[in-house]
Amino acid sequence: MKILFLFFTMNIFATPLLYQQNGIWVLHLHGTPYEMGFQHGQLLKDKIHANISNYIENESNAIERALSFQPYIPRLLKHIPQKYIEEMHGIADGAGIPFKKIVLLNLFPEMFHCSGVIVSQNATKDGSLYHVRILDYNVGKHLQKSAILMIVEPDKAIPFLNVSYAGFIGTVTGMNQQKIAIGEIGGKGHGHWDGMPMSFLLRMILENAHSLEEAKEILSSTKRTCEYFYLISDGKSNDSFAVLATHDHLQMIMPGEEYSLEDLEKTVHLHFENPPHSLALTGFSNPERHEVLKERLMQHLGLLDEILLQKIIQAPVAKEDNLHTAIFHPSSLRVWIAHAGPNDEPAYSQTYHCFSLEEELRVCL
Repeated sequence: MKILFLFFTMNIFATPLLYQQNGIWVLHLHGTPYEMGFQHGQLLKDKIHANISNYIENESNAIERALSFQPYIPRLLKHIPQKYIEEMHGIADGAGIPFKKIVLLNLFPEMFHCSGVIVSQNATKDGSLYHVRILDYNVGKHLQKSAILMIVEPDKAIPFLNVSYAGFIGTVTGMNQQKIAIGEIGGKGHGHWDGMPMSFLLRMILENAHSLEEAKEILSSTKRTCEYFYLISDGKSNDSFAVLATHDHLQMIMPGEEYSLEDLEKTVHLHFENPPHSLALTGFSNPERHEVLKERLMQHLGLLDEILLQKIIQAPVAKEDNLHTAIFHPSSLRVWIAHAGPNDEPAYSQTYHCFSLEEELRVCL
Protein backbone atom coordinates (compact mmCIF):
# COMPACT_ATOMS: atom_id res chain seq x y z
CA MET A 1 0.00 0.00 0.00
CA LYS A 2 1.32 3.42 -0.95
CA ILE A 3 0.48 6.56 1.04
CA LEU A 4 1.22 9.48 -1.27
CA PHE A 5 2.44 12.94 -0.34
CA LEU A 6 2.74 15.33 -3.26
CA PHE A 7 4.84 18.43 -2.74
CA PHE A 8 4.37 21.49 -4.94
CA THR A 9 6.89 24.30 -4.91
CA MET A 10 6.51 27.74 -6.34
CA ASN A 11 8.74 28.86 -9.24
CA ILE A 12 10.58 26.48 -11.56
CA PHE A 13 11.31 23.56 -9.22
CA ALA A 14 10.14 20.13 -10.31
CA THR A 15 7.43 18.35 -8.34
CA PRO A 16 8.97 15.57 -6.23
CA LEU A 17 7.03 12.69 -4.76
CA LEU A 18 7.16 11.25 -1.26
CA TYR A 19 5.22 8.20 -0.17
CA GLN A 20 5.33 5.28 2.22
CA GLN A 21 5.28 1.69 0.99
CA ASN A 22 5.38 -1.25 3.41
CA GLY A 23 6.51 1.14 6.11
CA ILE A 24 9.49 2.42 4.08
CA TRP A 25 9.60 6.05 2.95
CA VAL A 26 10.28 6.49 -0.76
CA LEU A 27 11.42 9.85 -2.13
CA HIS A 28 11.58 10.68 -5.84
CA LEU A 29 13.97 13.49 -6.80
CA HIS A 30 14.60 14.93 -10.25
CA GLY A 31 15.98 18.09 -11.82
CA THR A 32 19.11 20.15 -11.37
CA PRO A 33 21.37 19.48 -8.38
CA TYR A 34 20.06 22.49 -6.44
CA GLU A 35 16.44 21.61 -7.26
CA MET A 36 16.90 18.03 -6.03
CA GLY A 37 18.56 19.28 -2.87
CA PHE A 38 15.84 21.82 -2.18
CA GLN A 39 13.12 19.19 -2.71
CA HIS A 40 14.98 16.83 -0.39
CA GLY A 41 15.45 19.50 2.28
CA GLN A 42 11.85 20.71 2.33
CA LEU A 43 10.18 17.30 2.19
CA LEU A 44 12.40 15.73 4.85
CA LYS A 45 13.00 18.83 6.96
CA ASP A 46 11.99 17.29 10.29
CA LYS A 47 14.02 14.10 9.75
CA ILE A 48 17.08 16.09 8.65
CA HIS A 49 16.86 18.35 11.71
CA ALA A 50 16.67 15.22 13.91
CA ASN A 51 19.80 13.77 12.27
CA ILE A 52 21.69 17.05 12.65
CA SER A 53 20.68 17.19 16.31
CA ASN A 54 21.61 13.57 16.98
CA TYR A 55 24.79 13.23 14.94
CA ILE A 56 26.32 16.69 14.65
CA GLU A 57 25.15 18.83 17.56
CA ASN A 58 25.14 16.09 20.20
CA GLU A 59 28.82 15.76 21.07
CA SER A 60 28.24 12.68 23.23
CA ASN A 61 27.00 10.72 20.23
CA ALA A 62 29.05 8.28 18.15
CA ILE A 63 29.34 10.83 15.36
CA GLU A 64 31.84 12.69 17.55
CA ARG A 65 34.61 11.01 15.57
CA ALA A 66 33.28 12.60 12.41
CA LEU A 67 33.61 16.05 13.96
CA SER A 68 37.35 15.58 13.55
CA PHE A 69 36.70 16.15 9.82
CA GLN A 70 35.98 19.85 10.43
CA PRO A 71 39.53 21.15 9.88
CA TYR A 72 39.70 19.20 6.61
CA ILE A 73 36.42 20.40 5.09
CA PRO A 74 38.10 22.97 2.79
CA ARG A 75 40.45 20.26 1.46
CA LEU A 76 37.63 17.77 0.95
CA LEU A 77 35.36 20.29 -0.77
CA LYS A 78 38.01 20.82 -3.45
CA HIS A 79 37.53 17.19 -4.52
CA ILE A 80 33.71 17.08 -4.37
CA PRO A 81 32.09 17.83 -7.74
CA GLN A 82 30.37 21.21 -7.86
CA LYS A 83 26.99 19.61 -8.58
CA TYR A 84 27.07 17.79 -5.24
CA ILE A 85 28.00 20.99 -3.43
CA GLU A 86 25.03 22.70 -5.10
CA GLU A 87 22.77 19.83 -4.04
CA MET A 88 23.92 20.17 -0.41
CA HIS A 89 23.28 23.93 -0.62
CA GLY A 90 19.77 23.05 -1.81
CA ILE A 91 19.21 20.77 1.19
CA ALA A 92 20.50 23.47 3.53
CA ASP A 93 18.14 26.07 2.05
CA GLY A 94 15.18 23.71 1.87
CA ALA A 95 15.57 22.49 5.45
CA GLY A 96 16.77 25.78 6.94
CA ILE A 97 20.06 24.34 8.21
CA PRO A 98 23.57 25.86 7.87
CA PHE A 99 25.46 24.44 4.89
CA LYS A 100 28.46 23.43 7.02
CA LYS A 101 26.28 21.13 9.12
CA ILE A 102 24.88 19.47 6.00
CA VAL A 103 28.46 18.86 4.82
CA LEU A 104 29.41 17.32 8.17
CA LEU A 105 26.35 15.09 8.06
CA ASN A 106 27.35 13.90 4.60
CA LEU A 107 30.81 12.92 5.87
CA PHE A 108 29.16 10.56 8.38
CA PRO A 109 29.34 7.50 6.05
CA GLU A 110 33.15 7.63 6.30
CA MET A 111 32.59 5.72 9.59
CA PHE A 112 30.55 2.78 8.22
CA HIS A 113 31.82 -0.81 8.57
CA CYS A 114 30.03 -3.63 6.81
CA SER A 115 30.03 -6.88 4.80
CA GLY A 116 29.23 -7.78 1.23
CA VAL A 117 28.41 -10.85 -0.88
CA ILE A 118 28.02 -11.36 -4.63
CA VAL A 119 27.00 -14.72 -6.10
CA SER A 120 26.24 -15.67 -9.71
CA GLN A 121 26.34 -18.36 -12.39
CA ASN A 122 26.62 -21.89 -10.90
CA ALA A 123 26.37 -20.54 -7.36
CA THR A 124 22.77 -19.37 -7.74
CA LYS A 125 19.50 -21.19 -8.30
CA ASP A 126 18.81 -19.61 -11.70
CA GLY A 127 22.34 -18.61 -12.74
CA SER A 128 21.67 -14.89 -12.33
CA LEU A 129 23.61 -12.51 -10.09
CA TYR A 130 22.63 -11.46 -6.56
CA HIS A 131 24.49 -8.72 -4.71
CA VAL A 132 24.12 -8.46 -0.92
CA ARG A 133 25.05 -5.32 0.96
CA ILE A 134 25.12 -5.47 4.80
CA LEU A 135 25.46 -2.14 6.59
CA ASP A 136 26.52 -2.59 10.21
CA TYR A 137 26.55 0.69 12.06
CA ASN A 138 25.15 2.15 15.24
CA VAL A 139 21.47 1.19 15.41
CA GLY A 140 21.35 2.41 19.00
CA LYS A 141 21.27 6.02 17.78
CA HIS A 142 18.03 5.50 15.81
CA LEU A 143 19.34 6.49 12.39
CA GLN A 144 16.87 3.95 10.96
CA LYS A 145 14.04 6.34 11.86
CA SER A 146 15.21 8.57 9.00
CA ALA A 147 15.69 5.76 6.47
CA ILE A 148 14.68 6.78 2.93
CA LEU A 149 14.68 4.90 -0.35
CA MET A 150 15.63 7.59 -2.85
CA ILE A 151 14.79 7.31 -6.53
CA VAL A 152 17.07 9.91 -8.10
CA GLU A 153 16.78 11.16 -11.68
CA PRO A 154 19.53 13.77 -12.10
CA ASP A 155 19.76 15.94 -15.20
CA LYS A 156 22.17 14.44 -17.75
CA ALA A 157 23.03 11.38 -15.64
CA ILE A 158 21.87 7.79 -15.10
CA PRO A 159 18.84 7.42 -12.77
CA PHE A 160 19.54 5.35 -9.68
CA LEU A 161 18.14 3.90 -6.48
CA ASN A 162 19.81 4.93 -3.22
CA VAL A 163 19.19 3.19 0.14
CA SER A 164 19.90 6.18 2.34
CA TYR A 165 18.90 8.51 5.18
CA ALA A 166 17.42 11.98 5.39
CA GLY A 167 19.96 14.67 4.57
CA PHE A 168 22.49 12.38 2.86
CA ILE A 169 23.16 12.81 -0.85
CA GLY A 170 26.02 10.32 -1.20
CA THR A 171 25.61 6.60 -1.79
CA VAL A 172 26.76 3.60 0.24
CA THR A 173 24.09 1.17 -1.03
CA GLY A 174 22.62 1.58 -4.49
CA MET A 175 21.82 0.41 -8.01
CA ASN A 176 21.45 2.33 -11.25
CA GLN A 177 19.20 1.93 -14.28
CA GLN A 178 22.11 0.35 -16.17
CA LYS A 179 21.98 -2.60 -13.70
CA ILE A 180 25.16 -1.62 -11.83
CA ALA A 181 24.93 -2.27 -8.07
CA ILE A 182 27.39 -1.08 -5.42
CA GLY A 183 28.25 -1.49 -1.75
CA GLU A 184 31.21 -0.71 0.49
CA ILE A 185 33.05 -1.91 3.58
CA GLY A 186 35.06 0.44 5.76
CA GLY A 187 38.79 -0.15 6.12
CA LYS A 188 41.17 0.76 8.90
CA GLY A 189 43.03 3.71 7.48
CA HIS A 190 41.94 7.27 8.24
CA GLY A 191 43.63 10.59 7.70
CA HIS A 192 44.05 10.89 3.92
CA TRP A 193 41.70 13.74 3.08
CA ASP A 194 42.99 14.99 -0.28
CA GLY A 195 40.43 13.12 -2.33
CA MET A 196 36.75 12.55 -2.94
CA PRO A 197 34.85 11.20 0.09
CA MET A 198 33.71 7.62 -0.34
CA SER A 199 29.94 8.17 -0.58
CA PHE A 200 30.33 10.83 -3.28
CA LEU A 201 32.67 8.56 -5.23
CA LEU A 202 30.13 5.73 -5.20
CA ARG A 203 27.35 8.07 -6.25
CA MET A 204 29.49 9.26 -9.15
CA ILE A 205 29.83 5.63 -10.24
CA LEU A 206 26.06 5.11 -10.16
CA GLU A 207 25.44 8.30 -12.13
CA ASN A 208 28.02 7.54 -14.83
CA ALA A 209 28.90 3.84 -15.09
CA HIS A 210 27.20 1.73 -17.77
CA SER A 211 29.60 -1.19 -17.20
CA LEU A 212 32.15 -2.63 -14.79
CA GLU A 213 34.96 -1.24 -16.95
CA GLU A 214 33.55 2.26 -16.62
CA ALA A 215 33.22 1.78 -12.86
CA LYS A 216 36.87 0.68 -12.65
CA GLU A 217 37.93 3.71 -14.68
CA ILE A 218 36.13 6.08 -12.32
CA LEU A 219 37.70 4.39 -9.29
CA SER A 220 41.20 4.50 -10.75
CA SER A 221 41.08 8.03 -12.15
CA THR A 222 39.51 9.75 -9.12
CA LYS A 223 41.57 10.93 -6.17
CA ARG A 224 40.48 8.88 -3.16
CA THR A 225 40.60 9.39 0.60
CA CYS A 226 40.75 6.52 3.09
CA GLU A 227 40.89 2.76 2.91
CA TYR A 228 37.70 1.03 1.72
CA PHE A 229 36.51 -2.14 0.08
CA TYR A 230 34.08 -1.72 -2.79
CA LEU A 231 31.90 -4.45 -4.31
CA ILE A 232 30.46 -3.65 -7.72
CA SER A 233 28.28 -5.89 -9.89
CA ASP A 234 26.68 -5.74 -13.33
CA GLY A 235 23.36 -7.48 -14.02
CA LYS A 236 23.90 -7.20 -17.77
CA SER A 237 27.17 -9.14 -17.91
CA ASN A 238 26.46 -11.25 -14.80
CA ASP A 239 29.92 -10.31 -13.58
CA SER A 240 31.40 -8.44 -10.63
CA PHE A 241 34.57 -7.41 -8.84
CA ALA A 242 35.69 -6.25 -5.42
CA VAL A 243 38.54 -3.89 -4.72
CA LEU A 244 40.53 -2.76 -1.71
CA ALA A 245 41.05 0.93 -2.42
CA THR A 246 43.46 3.16 -0.55
CA HIS A 247 44.42 6.72 -1.41
CA ASP A 248 47.19 5.46 -3.70
CA HIS A 249 46.48 1.79 -4.51
CA LEU A 250 43.77 -0.51 -5.90
CA GLN A 251 43.85 -4.25 -5.19
CA MET A 252 41.37 -6.13 -7.39
CA ILE A 253 39.57 -9.25 -6.10
CA MET A 254 37.65 -11.42 -8.56
CA PRO A 255 34.84 -13.96 -7.92
CA GLY A 256 35.99 -17.38 -6.75
CA GLU A 257 39.64 -16.47 -6.23
CA GLU A 258 41.74 -16.60 -3.08
CA TYR A 259 43.03 -13.27 -1.87
CA SER A 260 45.30 -11.82 0.78
CA LEU A 261 44.87 -8.45 2.44
CA GLU A 262 47.15 -6.05 4.24
CA ASP A 263 45.74 -2.95 5.85
CA LEU A 264 47.01 0.57 5.20
CA GLU A 265 48.87 0.59 8.50
CA LYS A 266 50.46 -2.81 7.64
CA THR A 267 49.39 -4.21 11.01
CA VAL A 268 46.89 -6.81 9.76
CA HIS A 269 47.59 -9.59 7.25
CA LEU A 270 44.69 -11.80 6.21
CA HIS A 271 44.12 -14.61 3.74
CA PHE A 272 40.70 -15.68 2.46
CA GLU A 273 39.10 -18.12 0.05
CA ASN A 274 36.00 -17.34 -1.99
CA PRO A 275 33.51 -20.05 -2.97
CA PRO A 276 33.17 -20.65 -6.74
CA HIS A 277 31.47 -17.79 -8.63
CA SER A 278 31.28 -15.83 -5.40
CA LEU A 279 32.72 -12.79 -3.68
CA ALA A 280 32.48 -12.72 0.12
CA LEU A 281 34.11 -9.83 1.99
CA THR A 282 33.94 -8.85 5.63
CA GLY A 283 36.85 -6.42 5.78
CA PHE A 284 39.42 -5.88 8.49
CA SER A 285 37.04 -5.10 11.36
CA ASN A 286 35.59 -8.60 11.86
CA PRO A 287 37.51 -11.07 9.69
CA GLU A 288 36.20 -14.03 11.71
CA ARG A 289 32.84 -13.56 10.00
CA HIS A 290 34.30 -14.61 6.66
CA GLU A 291 34.69 -18.30 7.55
CA VAL A 292 31.07 -18.52 8.70
CA LEU A 293 29.90 -16.76 5.55
CA LYS A 294 31.98 -19.01 3.30
CA GLU A 295 30.73 -22.19 4.96
CA ARG A 296 27.09 -21.10 4.67
CA LEU A 297 27.53 -20.22 0.99
CA MET A 298 29.22 -23.54 0.27
CA GLN A 299 26.37 -25.48 1.93
CA HIS A 300 23.87 -23.92 -0.47
CA LEU A 301 25.99 -23.52 -3.58
CA GLY A 302 23.83 -23.85 -6.68
CA LEU A 303 20.63 -23.06 -4.76
CA LEU A 304 21.18 -19.45 -3.75
CA ASP A 305 18.43 -16.88 -4.22
CA GLU A 306 17.14 -13.89 -2.26
CA ILE A 307 15.34 -16.12 0.27
CA LEU A 308 18.38 -18.27 1.12
CA LEU A 309 20.65 -15.23 1.18
CA GLN A 310 18.43 -13.60 3.80
CA LYS A 311 19.12 -16.60 6.05
CA ILE A 312 22.82 -16.92 5.21
CA ILE A 313 23.64 -13.36 6.23
CA GLN A 314 22.04 -13.58 9.67
CA ALA A 315 24.29 -13.33 12.75
CA PRO A 316 27.18 -13.64 13.15
CA VAL A 317 27.69 -12.55 9.51
CA ALA A 318 25.59 -9.45 10.13
CA LYS A 319 26.19 -7.83 13.51
CA GLU A 320 23.70 -6.79 16.16
CA ASP A 321 24.16 -3.19 14.99
CA ASN A 322 22.97 -4.14 11.47
CA LEU A 323 21.41 -0.87 10.27
CA HIS A 324 20.16 -2.05 6.88
CA THR A 325 20.57 -4.91 4.45
CA ALA A 326 19.86 -4.83 0.72
CA ILE A 327 19.82 -7.81 -1.65
CA PHE A 328 20.07 -6.61 -5.24
CA HIS A 329 19.05 -8.60 -8.29
CA PRO A 330 20.48 -6.18 -10.87
CA SER A 331 19.34 -8.04 -13.98
CA SER A 332 15.69 -7.43 -13.00
CA LEU A 333 16.39 -4.07 -11.27
CA ARG A 334 14.84 -5.42 -8.06
CA VAL A 335 16.05 -5.06 -4.49
CA TRP A 336 14.90 -6.55 -1.18
CA ILE A 337 15.48 -4.15 1.71
CA ALA A 338 15.34 -4.56 5.50
CA HIS A 339 15.99 -1.79 8.03
CA ALA A 340 16.72 -2.02 11.73
CA GLY A 341 13.55 -2.24 13.82
CA PRO A 342 11.92 0.52 15.89
CA ASN A 343 13.45 -0.83 19.08
CA ASP A 344 16.90 -1.23 17.51
CA GLU A 345 16.39 -4.82 16.41
CA PRO A 346 19.05 -5.64 13.77
CA ALA A 347 17.94 -5.34 10.16
CA TYR A 348 18.59 -9.03 9.43
CA SER A 349 15.84 -9.93 11.91
CA GLN A 350 13.25 -7.72 10.20
CA THR A 351 10.95 -8.27 7.22
CA TYR A 352 12.42 -7.63 3.77
CA HIS A 353 10.39 -5.65 1.25
CA CYS A 354 10.90 -5.78 -2.50
CA PHE A 355 11.18 -2.70 -4.72
CA SER A 356 11.67 -2.42 -8.46
CA LEU A 357 13.72 0.47 -9.82
CA GLU A 358 12.02 0.01 -13.18
CA GLU A 359 8.57 0.37 -11.62
CA GLU A 360 9.60 3.28 -9.43
CA LEU A 361 10.89 5.20 -12.45
CA ARG A 362 7.46 4.82 -14.05
CA VAL A 363 5.72 6.47 -11.08
CA CYS A 364 6.47 10.01 -12.24
CA LEU A 365 5.92 9.41 -15.98
